[in-house]
Amino acid sequence: MVNFPVSRQDAKKIAQEELSQREMTYPISHIEHYFEITCPKPNGYIIGSGNIKECWIAYLEMPGFALRSSTIVAISCVTGEVIYIGDAGDEG
Repeated sequence: MVNFPVSRQDAKKIAQEELSQREMTYPISHIEHYFEITCPKPNGYIIGSGNIKECWIAYLEMPGFALRSSTIVAISCVTGEVIYIGDAGDEG
């Protein structure tokens, strides 16, 4: 495993702070590095100012049981910047 400047624990704290600032109360179910994800990966086109392959992906626990895309927070494992919050485009 590669040691990144921003650890998985750091990424969780950053994601929780960002969610709190946006008044989003959904808990984080788990955090994986992009290359650890074994199910459909978030689509790269969702990232505007960063490289999704250099991100921790925090998956949110969303209410309901509908078939839908995951809701994620993407955090740069290099800078700690929140790159994206929203739909992962990974349904199916």
